[in-house]
Amino acid sequence: MKFSLIKKLSLSTSACFMTAGLILNSNLALAFGIAAKGTFKTYGQPVHETITQKAALDSGLLTSAQELEMKHLIEGVRFNDDPEAYLLEGARQDGGGVISFALEFLGSKKDKTDPTKASHFGDYQFLHAMGNSDMGAEEIKEKIILYVYHCWKMATEKDSLANFTKDYELVLQQEKSPSPDVKYTRDQIIVRRAVNLFPKEVLFFHSVTQAQFQYRALGSLLHVIQDSYAKGHVVRVGWESGANDGKVLYFQNYTEQDSNEHNHLDNHDHGKVNHQNVNDIPGAKIAYERSKQMLSMIVNQCPWTSGTLGNSPTCAQSVYNFLDKEIFAFDESTDWKSRGTRSHPDLIPKPVQPDPYGASGG
Repeated sequence: MKFSLIKKLSLSTSACFMTAGLILNSNLALAFGIAAKGTFKTYGQPVHETITQKAALDSGLLTSAQELEMKHLIEGVRFNDDPEAYLLEGARQDGGGVISFALEFLGSKKDKTDPTKASHFGDYQFLHAMGNSDMGAEEIKEKIILYVYHCWKMATEKDSLANFTKDYELVLQQEKSPSPDVKYTRDQIIVRRAVNLFPKEVLFFHSVTQAQFQYRALGSLLHVIQDSYAKGHVVRVGWESGANDGKVLYFQNYTEQDSNEHNHLDNHDHGKVNHQNVNDIPGAKIAYERSKQMLSMIVNQCPWTSGTLGNSPTCAQSVYNFLDKEIFAFDESTDWKSRGTRSHPDLIPKPVQPDPYGASGG
């Protein structure tokens, strides 16, 4: 659905509901798709949610009895698509909801300075394993791994909420009164890059408890991994066959794409998505397998780097190595030029053919 087709819709009550349906059913840049409950129906398909729940159970991270923890994990995997929490119940003072989320997208190409727009159309596309066309593949990969590191640490560190609060307050104070003697840690660099763009509640995943914070951070991490196997996001070896499960050929730029084509690749064509049929979606099977592997590494307390790998006999490799050498490894047969960020030709909008009969119909 191109914005030009819907931007002139009336904002009456009925048009708002229609707009919400158009936006969410098109799953604009929502990767494998998330589900959003409206007043009268649920929009979209819960692909991320289904992959994440299945991986969490099969990896041993959670059991079916841990409903609250699973709830927070699912809230986290939805965060990348909804960083301003329009769809997170009780998170916004204005109530949020499907209509507000849909209307936010109506202006997404006009202004890329707020979290929702920056993460879908701007410099934060790496939250979906994508990037702007002026960003090189190595730069996008670096941003992805830095963000995943942040999420991993917030998910595994005992007092991550309290520690991150300290980092946030230090950086915020430094930004207000700069001192040349201050040197930021890696964690504080992440805060510094986002503090002037993202409100505090976004940086904290809208969390107020340690459990919310760590599981939402982990869910957001999984979202990036899952998106990297979506055919509308990353072109990998195996893209043409449908599996898209090989090494990275190049990252894509959502702003260049026809959202209808993007949506077609990322959703199930027949019926509701569930644990049995989710793998029918191109790229979903490997997205589930990689999510399960990542969560198993969390369960086994695998270290970020190989330096302390000897202390973790159940871990075959470090988390960083898993990301760098497996999930986001580039195909060795390509060079930096062929890895240029762009969208696959099948996803680029086709030129509109002129009506040979004119407006009168012949």
